[in-house]
Amino acid sequence: MIDATLGMAADAILAQVAVGASGSVIGLEANPYIAFIVKHGLANWSEGDDQFTRSLQNIHVVQTENVAYLKACQSESVDVVYFDPMFEVRIHSPGLAGLKQFASYQSLTEEVVEEAKRVAKHKIVLKNPTSSSLFARLGFSVHYRPHASFQYGIIQKK
Repeated sequence: MIDATLGMAADAILAQVAVGASGSVIGLEANPYIAFIVKHGLANWSEGDDQFTRSLQNIHVVQTENVAYLKACQSESVDVVYFDPMFEVRIHSPGLAGLKQFASYQSLTEEVVEEAKRVAKHKIVLKNPTSSSLFARLGFSVHYRPHASFQYGIIQKK
């Protein structure tokens, strides 16, 4: 899996735990400061059981723009490409407050989604607010969860 908008790696951590030792998660982060902090944190975290800490250490953090990385990937080289860009509508999150000034607020483009379609074997997933225009504009199907502040959109390939 490629988490193409790594941020603080919360989704990448869950994905790595899910895929276990036999799978891998690559996290792409555009901002060099956030990439450095997250990479260091994942490599050095020591709380939790062995399976959890191994999962953190197995996430491969790459400081790069997601479109550049995806363009360099072979076609159908990963199962899933995941996007969780900074939301168009700001959501208050105390955990992210200190790093918000460094975050990339660049919206997803048709170009990066087309590259994700080429690289992913099975799915492209987008997490965004319920009211987001990105789902329809970029061709994601959404099964809306009532009362949820954000949704998951999917482009299914096979």
